[in-house]
Amino acid sequence: DAESLGRDDIPDYLSISFSATDYIGHYFGPSSLEYEDNLMHLDATLAALFKRVDQTVGLSKTLIILSSDHGTPEAFEWLKAHGIPTGRLNPDKLDLAPLYGELEKRFGAGQPLVAKIQLPWVYLNHPLIEEKGLDAASVARTVAAFFEKVEGIAAAVPTEDLINGHLTSTPLNRQILANFFPGRSGDIHLISNINWHMEGGSDRLVALHGSPWGYDTWVPLIFAGPGLLPHSVFRKVETIDVAPTLSARIGCQ
Repeated sequence: DAESLGRDDIPDYLSISFSATDYIGHYFGPSSLEYEDNLMHLDATLAALFKRVDQTVGLSKTLIILSSDHGTPEAFEWLKAHGIPTGRLNPDKLDLAPLYGELEKRFGAGQPLVAKIQLPWVYLNHPLIEEKGLDAASVARTVAAFFEKVEGIAAAVPTEDLINGHLTSTPLNRQILANFFPGRSGDIHLISNINWHMEGGSDRLVALHGSPWGYDTWVPLIFAGPGLLPHSVFRKVETIDVAPTLSARIGCQ
């Protein structure tokens, strides 16, 4: 009302985030009664919103886009109850003594070579590596080899090998590379097994996200409005496609 949205010929854009779904999904899981109850309330909220838009602007003049920022796996307990291989992995609780022993044996330094583990990254101590004249790539491969033997970890990928083209350009590696930011990201990217929950700190969250697997990366993307015929698209699209699609729809750059 205050912005007089939809009252003239100039297109207006309104973006709303319904964030309760995220919190409830994390703490109770997507198959919980709490999540089901939340979706029923969200459905009613959307209905009230669309009714208000119809009264003030008219749905015949409104394009609705509905999507999400990420998906989620089922809760560990739900998966286990349904006989699906699963587990919880907290790197903070791993016995890293064998890794530090191998680093000491190969490079003359153990635990100090690993600066920190901040999922999904393992960060190396580059000042120490430079001080000792070590090859950072060799250190990273040694650390990666250790983590790939840990139950629940599907892959540990040294990002330097990825950037330099030493690793095959698989869909998984391309996802890791797309998530890499020089100077901010770590040296080894840890990928959990499918349906495994990997988190640092406390284990208080029931469901997580952040893996490259389908349950985390698939989200709905719905366009509804005047002139759009019912149609389902099954080829791969990206959520960032919303911007150019919306621009093309309303005729702006």
